[in-house]
Amino acid sequence: MTETRSLAFMRQAVEHLIALHDDADDTIIDGAKQAALTIGWIERREDLIKMIEKLRVDNPGLYDTFVYLSRTFPGMSISDIRATEKLAEDMGL
Repeated sequence: MTETRSLAFMRQAVEHLIALHDDADDTIIDGAKQAALTIGWIERREDLIKMIEKLRVDNPGLYDTFVYLSRTFPGMSISDIRATEKLAEDMGL
């Protein structure tokens, strides 16, 4: 590879290969379609991912806390953390 490509370019390249090889095994085509969808999802959230990476670099302790909480409590959201923080304040903790 000679240069870094944009997420949009990578997604379009996968979609192009799917169109060219629609006669390939369904498992491979399904995997490629899922890859295109995943790249598209990341593409739409590129700014958020950059902010998360900045948090990881600038404040690794806070980042690790969020990662730990998200794994410990699947489905957790930032509002859940804020509500818990408010409850702790109210309790004088």
